[in-house]
Amino acid sequence: MQADSLHRLLQRFMDGRTDSADPPGAAWCVGAADVVWSRGYSGSSSVEPVREALVPEAMFDLASLTKPLVTALLAAILEQDGVLDLDGPLAEWLPESKGTPYGEASLLDLGAHRAGLPDWEPLYASEKDGARFPDRILALPPAAAPGQTLYSDLGYILLGRVLEIAAGTGLDRLFAGRVAVPVGLRTLVFPGLAGVGRRAAATERGNRFERGLAGDRAAGYRFREELIRGQVHDCNAWAMGGVAGHAGLFGALDDVVALAREILAPDRLGLEGRGRSRLLDPVCEGGRTFGFQPAALNPAASSILPDRAPGHTGFTGTSLWMDPETGRYWILLANRVHPVVGRSGFQAVRREFHRLSAAPVPNRTPDCRGRSPSPWSSMLCSCCCSCSCRCRNRPPIPCMKRFSASPLNLCRKRYLGPSHRTCSRLPAIRRKIRMTRLHHRPLSGIHGSSRLKATPGPTACSRKHRILRR
Repeated sequence: MQADSLHRLLQRFMDGRTDSADPPGAAWCVGAADVVWSRGYSGSSSVEPVREALVPEAMFDLASLTKPLVTALLAAILEQDGVLDLDGPLAEWLPESKGTPYGEASLLDLGAHRAGLPDWEPLYASEKDGARFPDRILALPPAAAPGQTLYSDLGYILLGRVLEIAAGTGLDRLFAGRVAVPVGLRTLVFPGLAGVGRRAAATERGNRFERGLAGDRAAGYRFREELIRGQVHDCNAWAMGGVAGHAGLFGALDDVVALAREILAPDRLGLEGRGRSRLLDPVCEGGRTFGFQPAALNPAASSILPDRAPGHTGFTGTSLWMDPETGRYWILLANRVHPVVGRSGFQAVRREFHRLSAAPVPNRTPDCRGRSPSPWSSMLCSCCCSCSCRCRNRPPIPCMKRFSASPLNLCRKRYLGPSHRTCSRLPAIRRKIRMTRLHHRPLSGIHGSSRLKATPGPTACSRKHRILRR
């Protein structure tokens, strides 16, 4: 599938979903390394009180994407710095956990959801002070045996607290200083209680869903009644001031893409071998990584994306999956809980998004006129542009910045010039050029196209043929 076909397919699919308000708005990006095959936006950032179109700068409540993109990532960085030992026990950093069922659990167990903690608890209903939430968590009875995987928000609340103690600063400041600023992420922030207002896509009208989930345990608690926009949707995170290890991060699509690329190919963060392995490799065979979940274990990606591809979802409609083997990534951000949480869930939408975008995409993208790459591109070196019209609409390749020549002429300068005779492709390029010049025939046996003839015409290829006939 060509990149333009993939983009049209995804745009059509997401337009259909947003037209039916499931979700009201969505932004997505599919690519690999520095190549983007589809980036798009559809629908509305808000439908109440008035409908507002979704813009590229719109920030989303990333919900549980906070776990891998903030908490797990920072823990891996601090371990690389020698500040933390993820194999060490929780009691080393939280002495109050000694004697509890969780004190001997390692930080790695917390990050991989193997500490036996319950999945969720309305902590705000029994404790007004968010700083005391760790004490409430440690007093809860286990919901699983140690080493057994049970997804838990509570483990990441504890892990976030450990990071704050180890670094001596708040989680929001730690993320800004160690990740956001070095990578250049301007919109990935913890808005806290102040929020970011209309810059963000709206979420739920009040906390109706969580109110029903908490039931009698939250009797008497005053939930938010107004439309939640620019403030964290999760009530536990809200009670902690909007900054927590399990939720609270907001961001626009481009910055989420940039951080995903940084994890796949570390550059500015300097995340090396072991730190990167913590995030991308399962802690045990068939289990989660430290922060992510393999695609095989999630119905949104299983049997579609590579089984070991790490990823994560967020309750508000967000998801991120990556394939370290190929460098590919699949990112979908949506406000599916706006204005109310639907009954049908969102996994089916995520799964179809992954199914449509999982097909292999050629490395070379079509030119600005929508045509497939020129067949002459098989004669070019890998650093040369294959766009036959030499348009300026796509980011220039480095070598094209240095030479103002057609791609073929550029390759001749690089590989046939007196100072570049050591290229391994030199004999093949010479042979193809000689065949074209002497026999003046189609190159169907070389390039797989019988339509390309060595006859100059009013096309973008005419200059190349004149070069060959010299």
